[in-house]
Amino acid sequence: ADRYLLFTSKYRSLLNFTWKGLDSAQKTLRSIRAKLASYPDGGELITEEVEKFEKALNDDLDTPSGLAILHGVLKGEYAEADKKATILMFDKVLKLDLDSNAGSDAGDQEVPAELTELLNKRNLLRSKKMWKEADEARAEIENRGYEVVDLPEGSSLKKKD
Repeated sequence: ADRYLLFTSKYRSLLNFTWKGLDSAQKTLRSIRAKLASYPDGGELITEEVEKFEKALNDDLDTPSGLAILHGVLKGEYAEADKKATILMFDKVLKLDLDSNAGSDAGDQEVPAELTELLNKRNLLRSKKMWKEADEARAEIENRGYEVVDLPEGSSLKKKD
């Protein structure tokens, strides 16, 4: 989280460190990691986004713009597998360990694949405005001991306490 927080400020600028800022960076990393974990593997790089990312970093190491591009990919209208491949390529430079659940809450476990598939199905149903079926998928996930967390970046699963 500290690395992510540092990347939100240009390296020549002073960083206003606060514990709240560090906590926010941790929550953002968890959200990104959960989102990527729900995406399938095997995607292609999104060339235009990779070029924008490289241009930002080559422009006096503009990491805040690089992070904005990363979030733009997450919110963009691209295939999930392509988003994952592209963001993991960004992570080869950023070294935020985005392809793992590192830094997640203590006691978190790997989400079973069938629940990840059910979450993806729920998201698809929601995008088609099939609310009743989406609610049924959510109820099934909750019956299996997980809760659905809806964030601006997308939905993720969290083990119930």
